[in-house]
Amino acid sequence: MSHDGIFEIFAYMSFFNTAMLGLVTSPNLIQIHIFWEL
Repeated sequence: MSHDGIFEIFAYMSFFNTAMLGLVTSPNLIQIHIFWEL
């Protein structure tokens, strides 16, 4: 119960949220492609 993977879940969710925020706010197609592949 002390280590049930909650840190990994929050790390993946943070990474996903950062990628989606970058995808939505990217100003050009190169950055859209980069954030889409994340």
